[in-house]
Amino acid sequence: MQTIVSLVARRMGVALVPASLEHLRRDGVVYRRLAERGPSVEIGLAWRAADDSPLTRAFVAEARAAGPSR
Repeated sequence: MQTIVSLVARRMGVALVPASLEHLRRDGVVYRRLAERGPSVEIGLAWRAADDSPLTRAFVAEARAAGPSR
C-alpha cells in the first residue's frame, strides 16, 4: 500500500485505498472519501484442524467474534 501511495505522489495515477492509509502523508497526495460506501473485502481464515494450541484457539475465537455473524 505504501508503494501505491508513493506512485500516486510521483504523478503515476490515482488509487482506491483504505481510509486507514490517510496517515501516510506524501507531498502531492490528496485523500478523498468516496461519496458512497466503497467496495468491501472478504477476508478468510485458515488453520490446521489438528492444531489444538491455546494460541490458535484464542486467535480463531477473536476472529470469529470480530467478523460478521453468519
